[in-house]
Formats: sequence, structure tokens, C-alpha cells
Amino acid sequence: MGAPIRIALIRQRYTPFGGAERFVENALNALQNEANIELTLITRKWDGADNPNLKKIICDPFYMGRLWRDWSFARCACRIVNNNDFDLVQSHERVPCGDIYRAGDGVHREWLNQREKITSVWKQWVTRFSPYHQYLLRQEKRVFEEDDRKAIIAISSMVKNDILRNYTPKAAIHTIINSVDLDRFHPKHRNKFRPEILTSLGLTENNKIILFVGSGFHRKGLLTLLDALPLIPEYIHLIVVGKDKQIGSYEKITQQQGTNNRVHFIGPIDNPVPYYASADLFTFPTFYEPFSNAVLEAMASGIPVIISNTCGAKDLIKQDVNGKILNPDNPVIWAKTISEYLHDQKSHKMRQYARKTAEQQVTEQLVSKLIATYKSILYLT
Repeated sequence: MGAPIRIALIRQRYTPFGGAERFVENALNALQNEANIELTLITRKWDGADNPNLKKIICDPFYMGRLWRDWSFARCACRIVNNNDFDLVQSHERVPCGDIYRAGDGVHREWLNQREKITSVWKQWVTRFSPYHQYLLRQEKRVFEEDDRKAIIAISSMVKNDILRNYTPKAAIHTIINSVDLDRFHPKHRNKFRPEILTSLGLTENNKIILFVGSGFHRKGLLTLLDALPLIPEYIHLIVVGKDKQIGSYEKITQQQGTNNRVHFIGPIDNPVPYYASADLFTFPTFYEPFSNAVLEAMASGIPVIISNTCGAKDLIKQDVNGKILNPDNPVIWAKTISEYLHDQKSHKMRQYARKTAEQQVTEQLVSKLIATYKSILYLT
């Protein structure tokens, strides 16, 4: 066997609650099973599990504010890249010194377009002229359009289409959908965890649970679910897993609507498995989400899903077979569909199809596609 392929991955910060970060960690663990790959992570802060086979280079320059934070990290990361002899550099940030850019955070310009539909004119104006957003748009244009890029990885067909609609990339775009741990997220956990969760929330088996998992409630459409809840039967409860700086305002909404006893804010947690195992339906009315690992985790747990048409995970949905795709901003339609999908007979069949869909997204398949992309760039095939 020849010399290892030296690959550097750039990701500014790891948090166990982030889907993009979980992808990086899972990819690192899987890729290291390949004896001919040597991995280096360039990061500001990494709280993932220690791995003696992974070299970490900490790039943590001083900053104040998010613009300085991203700018200083990009400069530091590119300096490290220039001072090392890596065969490939894959960036998960809008950093213009990578051979490969993985658009795990989607297309910022597209998100701003979607955001204008749900914000006031004043906020639109502030965002449009924000130095931070202007910086991100400049960086995004560079990572998509400069000649230095050898490949772009889109995590859904939606993201690929967003890239092509907003930019003119010179590099080939490879669509590689995320994978899921099929043993960790599995219907077999339902009998173990559902009684515990129901008891902890003061519920019984007669109650139905809809689940929302995600941080940043505004973008991910939680308000649509809160507005839908008064329109569905009272035995249906909503569990919200995730964090938001304005969580108090969402709790106040449930009090005003009289649904505060049916909405359970759990907060961010390291292990969401018990909540997936306990749920009867997963709901995600996001206004923009490049993919969403939470959707895939729910399907692997055997839960049918209702998601918005601005979520990249719609690649996985077969209408009324394993889930449903809706517009994100119509609470009446969401309420009607939720009530329909919680019918026992229909739900049981959809749970089976949801699991079968997730079983097609195995880690080995993702790693195989990544390695094929690397080898094609290095002319090893």
C-alpha cells in the first residue's frame, strides 16, 4: 500500500447538538477505517470524542463579534493549509482555501431570500446591509465560483439546485446525502423508552406525541406547529427538543393559546433517542434547511415525518407513503395532516416505510461516495 492520502477537514466549531458537526464526526470515524487515509481537523473548538488517530490543529485567534470571529478563523485556517502539504482540503466552512467545499450549511443567499418572506421590512433592510451577511455572501461566492475549487458537495438535491440558481460554479457538484446510525436510531427502542417518557410528562398511552427537533426555532418553523396545535385534538402533545435564545417568547405563545400544558420544551440534549422512540409523528415546518439529520433520525426510528418543501430531506419523502411535504407557513394544513397521520392504521404502515427509507442511507455508502470523490480529484481511479 502506498503513502496515505493526507486529508484536512475544516470546521470552525463542534457542538453535539449540530447536524453538520455530527456529520463531520461520523465521517471522521468512518474514514479512519480506510488505512490509506490520514486525517487532520482544523478547528477553533472541538468537543467531540477523543480519537488518537485524528490530528487536531486548533485555530483560535482572538475575536469580538461574529464577523471578526468568522474572518479571523478563515485567515488562520488558510494560513495552516498553506503551511502544510495536504493532498486534499475539504472545508465545511465558507473558507476559500479548500479543494472541496461541502455546503452543509446550504446557500446563505437562498436562506436570505426565504427569510424575507417571514420577517418585517425593517429586519429585511437591516439584514440586507449587515456587514456580517455581506461578508458571508462574498465568501460564499468565492467558495462556489473560484477556480481553486475542484469539487462541491451538496447534501441534497435542493441545495444543488439552490447553488445553480444563485451562482455559476466552475467545479462539479456531487450530491451526497447524509447517513444515519441505524442501530442507535431504531424502532426496537420504543418499548423501552416510551413508557418512561410518557410517565415523566404525566401522559398515558392514550396520548399521541408529535416531535420537533431543532435549534433556532424561527428558521425551523416552530411557530407554525404552535399555531396548528389548537386546531388538533387535545390528546395530541408536542415535544420540542432544541434550544433558542428566545425560548421564553415561545413559551408565552403557548400560554396565550392555552396549549402550554400540551407543549413540552425539553431543551438541548446529548441523547435524543428516547424522544424519537416515544414519538408517533415527526414534524419539521422549516423555512430553510439544507437537509436535516433529525428527519433521517426520525425515519430510522420508524416515525413518519411531515416536513416543509424548503427542507432538503424532501429527497427521501414519498408522499403519503413515509411522510408528507407541505408549505411551511399554513398551520391549518399542518393541523389537518397531523390529525390524519395519527390514525393508527395509517400510521403503522407509514412507520414501516419510514424505516425502510432510512435503511438505504448507510454510513458505508456515504464514505464510499466521499472516497470516490477524493480519488477522482487525485486521479487515482
